[in-house]
Amino acid sequence: MDLPWASAAFFRIWSYAVAQSQLVLSSRAGLTTTDYFELRFEAVEFMQLRRSYRGLGLTLAGDGDAPPAGIDLSGIPLLRIVISSDSGPGLVVCGRVSGHQHHRQGEDVLFAVDAPPG
Repeated sequence: MDLPWASAAFFRIWSYAVAQSQLVLSSRAGLTTTDYFELRFEAVEFMQLRRSYRGLGLTLAGDGDAPPAGIDLSGIPLLRIVISSDSGPGLVVCGRVSGHQHHRQGEDVLFAVDAPPG
């Protein structure tokens, strides 16, 4: 599976690791939850997010889509991931995005998209 991807689940920012430039959005309700989605953004260069999203969709921004005012992304070979939700929009510029579904039996990778080499 590839992008676009959507879920009706409630997502929140679960973690951001500065040293690895990794952002995780999760639908995990608590530490004991076994069934949830996790969205991992790696090599994050820019993000403009809400703290939580009630349902969300992920799409790749096209070359013609303008970045937020004051942000120059020209010449940067990264993914521009647009987050759409009734809770509000979001944008993550990163080197890789992947979606994972966790369950009692383990974890399934739903999708993984890498930035083009550049």
